[in-house]
Amino acid sequence: MRILTGLAVLALLATPAMANLLGDNGGFEVWPNDWQGPIQDSHPVWGPGGAYEGDHYGSVQTGGNNGNPYEAYVTSMEVPASEIVTLTGVIAGGTNGQNADIYIQLIDGSSTGDVVVQELRINIPVTYGFGWTPFSLSGHIASGHIKVKAGLQLIAPIGWSNGTAIHMDALDLVPEPASLGLFALAGLPLLRRRR
Repeated sequence: MRILTGLAVLALLATPAMANLLGDNGGFEVWPNDWQGPIQDSHPVWGPGGAYEGDHYGSVQTGGNNGNPYEAYVTSMEVPASEIVTLTGVIAGGTNGQNADIYIQLIDGSSTGDVVVQELRINIPVTYGFGWTPFSLSGHIASGHIKVKAGLQLIAPIGWSNGTAIHMDALDLVPEPASLGLFALAGLPLLRRRR
């Protein structure tokens, strides 16, 4: 029985890492890519001045937009229902004319009825910018569909904001093989009981 227990533990440890669901769209190495909305290629304004890795990074930038959210998203992808999914990457941003929030969201859903599972939101005051900053978002995706959304929201008073932007790079969207791991762990007491 010890051999079987050892094999079960080894199976857990040897579970292969899941592939990035975003593929090249997470590193913005392919242009144009599958992001929807006003996503831009490398943009030097109020950002780190270059990609975090590789040749490109994605930007969402506005010159005002009347205070409405200005955002881009990668279209819905299928994952197993109730899967735990983790989004990691780096963001940078800034503004030179308007107080603003920048955000990136992990979303459960495909279109209507979307639920934000977890969000990173940073308020950036006028003339403030920050360089590449790592982040991690994670949560259960009940619907079996997932989206990633990134954008910015200008804060009143609304006016022209030349160069308010969020920049993204090295995004990894990875489902965790939670069901396999839990199944294997649940079987360990059964193996001990049969001794």
